[in-house]
Amino acid sequence: MLSEIAIGTQVGHQLQSNQYVSEAAQIATGLLKGAVKAEIKGDITKCMHDGTMIYTDAKAVVTDLEEKSLGGIIKAAKAIYDTVSEVKLATSDCSGILADWNKLETIAAVMSNPASFTYEVGKHMIFNGVDIHTRLDDSVAQYKLGNFEAFGEDLGGALAELIVGGAIEVEKNSENLFLW
Repeated sequence: MLSEIAIGTQVGHQLQSNQYVSEAAQIATGLLKGAVKAEIKGDITKCMHDGTMIYTDAKAVVTDLEEKSLGGIIKAAKAIYDTVSEVKLATSDCSGILADWNKLETIAAVMSNPASFTYEVGKHMIFNGVDIHTRLDDSVAQYKLGNFEAFGEDLGGALAELIVGGAIEVEKNSENLFLW
């Protein structure tokens, strides 16, 4: 009887993990495309490690952004950094992904360690002089609609805007000012 219960629990847990692989793969695909214009060949769900952490971190990004508070934004910045780290870890065995991983890590680090940060509820979210509020709002809307790849792409696009807008250069010329 106990072995049946244990087996049932394990099977249930495995199904739950597999459920997240599809969503996590969509989030990872979008994030990589949006942030570093990655080329993804094939189905990454076949080479991806467990997607539970990507899915959990992405959900935290949305929850934290929805707080519409300074504390929520700080937590969201950490969750974005965690999401990027998990995407890299979970897709490390995927040979069909052509991405600039160093660039991705660099722009994610700007979120966690901005030289300057300005936040006005519902209007602006400025990291090192680059306003990414609209992109992050769009990412939340996409997540809520179940469009996980579009969510990832908007999130990645927000990170990419940090490079286009010069936030990386500001970062290089400042002290470390971690948000958490």
